[in-house]
Amino acid sequence: TSDGWIPSFEKILREHGNDDLDIYFAGGSNVVPRMFSDLMIDQLFAMLAFLFVSLFMWIQLGSVFLTICGMLQIIGSFILTLATWKLLGNNSFTFMHALVVYIILGIGADNTFVFADAWKQSRILPVAVGSLARRLQVSISRAANAMIVTSATTCAAFLFTAMTDLPVIATFGSFSAVVVGWNLLLVLTWFPAAVLVHERYFVQLFGGCCAARLCGCCCRVCVHQWGLERRPATEKVQAVGTLGMIQAVPVDESATSSQRCLGKREDKQDPDAKVQDQGKKEDLRIIERFFRNILFRFLEVRVVQVFVVIGFAALAITGVAMASSQVKLTTKSNTENFLKSGNYLQDTINIWLGTSDAFQSNDWDIKQYGSFCFGIDTADPIDRSGTDPLAQGEVLNMGKPNFNGEDLNNEAAQTAIVEACDRMGQLPSVAKHEESGEPETFCFMKDFKRYKEARSETFPVPSSTLVAELEAWRNDINCEGQGCYKNREETGVTQGRRDPSYYDDRTGYIAENGEMKFIFVSANLTLGYWEQHLDIITPEYTEWRDAADEVSKSLPITVMGLTNRLDWIAIMNALVKGVKTGVPASLGIAFIVLLLATANWRIASAATLSIMGVMASFFISFTASNWTLGMYECQFVQLTVGLAVDYVVHLAHAYNESTALTREDKMRDSLTKMGVSVFSGAVSTLGASMFLFICQFNVFYLYGSFIFFVILWSLVWALLFFPVLMMNVGPEGTSGDIKILRSLYDRIF
Repeated sequence: TSDGWIPSFEKILREHGNDDLDIYFAGGSNVVPRMFSDLMIDQLFAMLAFLFVSLFMWIQLGSVFLTICGMLQIIGSFILTLATWKLLGNNSFTFMHALVVYIILGIGADNTFVFADAWKQSRILPVAVGSLARRLQVSISRAANAMIVTSATTCAAFLFTAMTDLPVIATFGSFSAVVVGWNLLLVLTWFPAAVLVHERYFVQLFGGCCAARLCGCCCRVCVHQWGLERRPATEKVQAVGTLGMIQAVPVDESATSSQRCLGKREDKQDPDAKVQDQGKKEDLRIIERFFRNILFRFLEVRVVQVFVVIGFAALAITGVAMASSQVKLTTKSNTENFLKSGNYLQDTINIWLGTSDAFQSNDWDIKQYGSFCFGIDTADPIDRSGTDPLAQGEVLNMGKPNFNGEDLNNEAAQTAIVEACDRMGQLPSVAKHEESGEPETFCFMKDFKRYKEARSETFPVPSSTLVAELEAWRNDINCEGQGCYKNREETGVTQGRRDPSYYDDRTGYIAENGEMKFIFVSANLTLGYWEQHLDIITPEYTEWRDAADEVSKSLPITVMGLTNRLDWIAIMNALVKGVKTGVPASLGIAFIVLLLATANWRIASAATLSIMGVMASFFISFTASNWTLGMYECQFVQLTVGLAVDYVVHLAHAYNESTALTREDKMRDSLTKMGVSVFSGAVSTLGASMFLFICQFNVFYLYGSFIFFVILWSLVWALLFFPVLMMNVGPEGTSGDIKILRSLYDRIF
């Protein structure tokens, strides 16, 4: 709290600190509250991202009512996914799954804009004039085709991540795909119904000025957004009877509804005025005119096209070169920081852990260690059947060990374990005691042997009494001399350390009914406790694995060697594998989906080439930001293809749907119809992600950065490179069509 002891203590430190002295304090009693405080502030920024999307949607839609319905659609898709997730038998919900909210904010807003724009554009189509039912049918048909193609491509890219070896990434991809699916369903059912209610009971029933106020927007914006200025001056349109039947009711003959609201008078419009051509200025909104008349004309200039092609090709080549040479895999040498560098709490934790650049590393008595394991099945050490890899809680079911059934009780095995301990101590990676220079090994069998020999007793002991004698050794608190497990003088092998479990964590056994099932021995390692660089810790593990194999060949016992950094190595190898295989495979899947959706290999190829350019350009931002592929980065990179496809696919689909004859006219139609949706979707996603830049938790900051740069490059490639490419190599007529797919496509759509 504001008057609690932590703020009071911080005030004292500020009073006594100066420019030359920074004072940090940390302890279990203040780290968790302060971290929780930072988390709550970050959650506030997340709410601001939600608010930004709502505000931008309101500006674009021109209606508070539709904005509320659009945001409910986004929230509803997430809630329905949670219910579906539970029904499918998934009992876990991790922190990663919560991050899907930011993905669906962008995708959901994009889909909303696609349908809203299709509805607005349909008001000038002759086929839709005079009937709400027909207008709704035309709008859904146009919007559904675009949204199904983009959602299918995005879902396919997300679903591919489900094939990764890491459950948290696999389920994140699956969860994201389900959210996108639900959002598609809602935007094709819930939102059209909301638009119809808005049209019948806000726009038509109440008239222009009143409708504008009910919409909750500037009157001038509302009347233009929903076409109120096109009403005849002598009519107030009221929806009565069945759906789409419009009845004219006489009203003030001196002005249109928009003129009355704006306080202007003009000459009466001709009630029989024809619907103007779509390409004319008065039929298009400002943003549509920009894409049709300004951007398109700029891109159709030959000199501009040459510069675009050369520039974007250079951009892609640079990105690929950086991705292959400068983007190093897991070059982070220390553990991942929870918070941003420079955060007071993170700097305090780094000093506490000995990883701060301002101080030398602490002389920790806890070190990483390697182990030799006996009695375990080296090919399949753990039976994980019936376990939940994402389970959380104090008691986790991690599986059962698979024992190999070897006799570890016999005298030969006892001697072999002692010899294996001696060989373990000779490994180069084993730390040496500072005073004695002896290897820091932990081998209960060797200590048990010393215990026996100090009492002139026989070692090895009979196999039938081994477990009983080991238990007696562990309970002998009156032990004196060498090899004592523990004693009253505190000189036992388990004593004299800050952590009483230090010894037992590094060596021990599992016995059942007097029979040894499993034995493990260990040694401390020389590498720093927080070292995580794969190029450094992988050779360390390899050394232990190979040494165990050599011991297995020369002794009558099977040994498995590992280090306790093996879990990190396995996780990072799986993540790196996901990056190396997942990104190319996701691009391949995107191409297949586009091929099926457009039935044209030239459109699919051009769109996929643009998406590849997005990914290549993203790695320029990746390198410029001095990022490295650590744990968070590897997870997010695998999801970038799913985010990169939307805008290019929107334009590709609109090109494919255009009835124009030339490739230039097709591309102009595509920019006119989908440019505003692409722009609106990108702005909403970019704005939402920017709020994550301010967050203190690294996972939020990196996640927001990845989304921002992927969407930014997607927008640039979609609006510049892809139109130029299609104006030069895009198909005309039946060029590039796959006849079988085209026939099927025409039947469906």
